[in-house]
Amino acid sequence: MPGPTISVVIPCFNVQETLREAIQSVQAQSVPVLETICINDGSDDSTLALLSEMALDGIVKCINLDTSGGACKARNIGSLNAKGQVIQFLDADDTLADGKLLRQITILNGSGADFIAGGYEYQNLAGNISTHQPDEDSWAGLIESKLGRTSSNIFKAEALRAVGGWSERQKSSQEYELMFRLLRNGARIATDDLVGARLRARNDGISNTNIRDNAIRFLELRRDIMNYLERNQLITNHRRICFIRICEVMNKEISAG
Repeated sequence: MPGPTISVVIPCFNVQETLREAIQSVQAQSVPVLETICINDGSDDSTLALLSEMALDGIVKCINLDTSGGACKARNIGSLNAKGQVIQFLDADDTLADGKLLRQITILNGSGADFIAGGYEYQNLAGNISTHQPDEDSWAGLIESKLGRTSSNIFKAEALRAVGGWSERQKSSQEYELMFRLLRNGARIATDDLVGARLRARNDGISNTNIRDNAIRFLELRRDIMNYLERNQLITNHRRICFIRICEVMNKEISAG
């Protein structure tokens, strides 16, 4: 029985240096991809020229936005145009690890999950690489940002449509805000501990700019999560400890900012 069809959606803003490597990592997957949709988000470098070249070669489908609306808007536009039953969002400065899609599609088929939180490698601005795995307790993982990242995870298209896709108002913690709404809506989650994506920090990336504002938004979202858990009698000692621990870290960032 054939597996579900896969669409890869890549928002692209001034990524001329990393775009080819990201797309090559999609092409290297051992499971066929129905389409790779790249959204040029108002780039002012050579990104659009590269995408146009690859679109002519049939490698990608290119959607051009004259002005930048942000990654979430680009992802939503890509999702609306996607024909696949499963969507892999990939940031253009990240790469997929070999075998990632086949492994996670197999997990989806076997578990009946609506989305998967996967492991990943992260290279910081200093060049140091760390490996991260998702928490088996999805709510604890949601609180402490241990539930994968955009490029390491994968989603069923129907589950995304059921919650209205990505929030275009959310300036940071975007994938965690999305996963919170998915879990609240009853979406089923599975985890994949193996490294599925390799992420690289950018000087102008969301996580490295407006650090104080990001920390404030981070805590606001986690308080919303805790309030939801309280209302639904889902608080455990582990989840409460995770919340206390992450609050201490974020409050230090806010004070330092």
